[in-house]
Amino acid sequence: MDVKNNQSCFCHLKDSDGNIYVVKDKEAREEIAAVKKNVKEIEKVGLNGLTPYLVNALMEMFGTNGSKGIAYNLTDTYATCSGRGDCTDIHIEIGAMAQGLPVTKIEANAFINQVDLGEVVIPASVSEIGNSAFAYCDSIGTIKLNEGLTKIGDYAFNQLAYNLTEIEIPNSVTHIGNYAFGSCFVLESVRIGKGVTYLGDGVFNSCIKLTDIYYAGTQAEWNAISKGSNNSELTSVRVHYNS
Repeated sequence: MDVKNNQSCFCHLKDSDGNIYVVKDKEAREEIAAVKKNVKEIEKVGLNGLTPYLVNALMEMFGTNGSKGIAYNLTDTYATCSGRGDCTDIHIEIGAMAQGLPVTKIEANAFINQVDLGEVVIPASVSEIGNSAFAYCDSIGTIKLNEGLTKIGDYAFNQLAYNLTEIEIPNSVTHIGNYAFGSCFVLESVRIGKGVTYLGDGVFNSCIKLTDIYYAGTQAEWNAISKGSNNSELTSVRVHYNS
């Protein structure tokens, strides 16, 4: 979407279909200025009054629409990421917005068995990663999770076998599902935010190189986390508190 800001009159917005939208420039400039202060908050600002076409324009301007070709399912109020679609990128970024709607979830099995993926970036708008969403994506080496994510589903990142050596789980995450990071054979260290209240069965099962967990809370808070079965890795590694 092209954006032209006419200082004397209007802000003209043109979408990919050639449709042109016009917004009084004072209003548009104020909205754009507000968003520029914190690009990561675009989706939040969008939910508080920005028109969908202006949100799309801002997303394109600031590069937060994600990788081209990613597939989304739309509802009346939000969107979910359903898979890779036509995207051929090896390093992919999930969009924070799709057709003016916030992307709030990555669906179950969305990217399962995409063995050529190398990097995945998930925006702050996404609160849930579904079951097996990235399972068996053997070659992923980098996962970037943002504050705003609250739930990582069962087997979500299971068997990222060859390149993933570290992962950081933000403070906003409260639930990490069964075998979510199981069989990540070269995973060496994990950072876990203090918001986690549940670690499912075998969260790091068969992570044979895992040696260190860095936990943002205290030892007492770590001990208070509900933990499932088959979690010997949680006791055999070094746990660093307040880290």
